[in-house]
Amino acid sequence: MRGGDHAELKAFATVVTHGGFAHAAEGLRIPASTLCQTIRQLEARLGLRLLNRTTRSLSLTGAARPRSGDS
Repeated sequence: MRGGDHAELKAFATVVTHGGFAHAAEGLRIPASTLCQTIRQLEARLGLRLLNRTTRSLSLTGAARPRSGDS
């Protein structure tokens, strides 16, 4: 795995864990705009939308949710 891949995955996991971009950005000590761009780059590279975002909520898309039986 390349360093950029790791950074994108860490950013994604942090957003999910913190439940949003603002708190995740604080935890990663980066601007929220940088974090948003990192997630957009990850989604573009994968060709999948991972997060449903509105101004008030954040949720995983079906592509980002674990499937039953996955471990």
